[in-house]
Amino acid sequence: MLTYNEPFTSELNRKVKVVSCTHAFCLRLQKACSFRKLDKLTGDIALLRREVAELRGKSPASATSKAFKINTASCKRRFNLYLRSRFSCRPWLEVKSDDFKNEVHTCLAMDDMRTNPAAFQEMVSHSLHKFRELRNQFRRKILADKQSIPCKGLGELCYDIFHSYSKADECTLSQERMHATILLVSINNQ
Repeated sequence: MLTYNEPFTSELNRKVKVVSCTHAFCLRLQKACSFRKLDKLTGDIALLRREVAELRGKSPASATSKAFKINTASCKRRFNLYLRSRFSCRPWLEVKSDDFKNEVHTCLAMDDMRTNPAAFQEMVSHSLHKFRELRNQFRRKILADKQSIPCKGLGELCYDIFHSYSKADECTLSQERMHATILLVSINNQ
């Protein structure tokens, strides 16, 4: 038969209380840490989603702002003049050239769209379309004037072909335009 020992029982009860309080405290602490970790993970996931969306060009910030369209851009005239001038030197667009990229970024900066990849792509697409248009225009011009081409010298032919594509202050008879004249006339004669 067990005898009741008061000091032992009270000591045991005190230890049980301490252990249960410690256990409850540990559970609360564990829950709090879990919530903090969960909040941090949720914040990290949201940040990653925003970064992925920005990289795709579909950021929530750009989705709420107006989309870039070259037809309504303030830089349209300037950019089209640049394209006409580039066409008169090289009839095929070099999208990867530093000159082209700098001009696109300058134009996009005028509309506060410099960091928008979708706007850059829109400018490239517009440029490719414009160059196709200019080559077709050039082809029609050459075909309409095909009879007089052999009678003209290279300088006169270069001026006749490219003066409408050049900026007012540019020299129409540059070496690049002379090369482009020879190339395009030889291609059209084949």
